[in-house]
Amino acid sequence: KGWRCLQNQRRLVFIEDSVLETPLKYNLLLNRYYMDMFLLVLYQRIMLLKYRADIKFCSEKDRVKLFKDLHAYRKTYNLLVFSTYPLAERLYTYLYDRLDISGLEETTYIEIERAQTLHAQESTKLNEIIILWISLIAAILLPISSIATVAALDSGQMSQSFWRWSIGFTTATLFILLLPLYKKIIRPFLKGS
Repeated sequence: KGWRCLQNQRRLVFIEDSVLETPLKYNLLLNRYYMDMFLLVLYQRIMLLKYRADIKFCSEKDRVKLFKDLHAYRKTYNLLVFSTYPLAERLYTYLYDRLDISGLEETTYIEIERAQTLHAQESTKLNEIIILWISLIAAILLPISSIATVAALDSGQMSQSFWRWSIGFTTATLFILLLPLYKKIIRPFLKGS
């Protein structure tokens, strides 16, 4: 073959034994085949670092676009086999491992999962606060609407059965509406003191 690929002090070294045109000279110097491979691996690393940085600082609106871009990146650049040419495959694997692309991918996806979990927690907390406020407003307005209903009735409609059902439903509804307020604010306060 006329040439070898060796490792010297953790660096990849190409050695030619011939002055004639060898596959190494043809691929590396004339067609720059291996240069493209190195640039591909370097591009993979740069993009993964960019995605990691973007995850930390992107807004809610940009997060969906970022995930779509990352999915497209994985479909295009997550290669199982780079080449059927054995040396090219070995060189690609060496560069891929040397630049720690798989470790960088793993930490990037861990960052994505953490960002998603944090976003889900924030959304849940916001929803709980909204439900708490709606329950509080409804609990304040319920007695007022009950009094207005009673005031609108004439004496013939207000039988003893009416009062039992009215008080029972009003009390049950008030209890259901105040339950989230009790769970969220009053019970933690009572446990703390």
